[in-house]
Amino acid sequence: EDPSRRSATEIMEASGLVDLLIPRGGAGLIRACVEHATVPCIETGTGICHVYVDKDADLEQALSIISNAKTSRPSVCNA
Repeated sequence: EDPSRRSATEIMEASGLVDLLIPRGGAGLIRACVEHATVPCIETGTGICHVYVDKDADLEQALSIISNAKTSRPSVCNA
């Protein structure tokens, strides 16, 4: 619940507690994660959000999730 940089840094350095980081946010956050994390980090692009749908997934549910992810609340960069 603490959005401060200190909290983000603590998570980036939580080896043994955090398995993987996938930073979502501005370029500064992503750069900080890639440069300073001591746990594995998948570098993402700013504003990019991918969805993986497994071949065995419920396609109706997957389509609903994909639509919601790209069309709800565009003011927070979902679209």
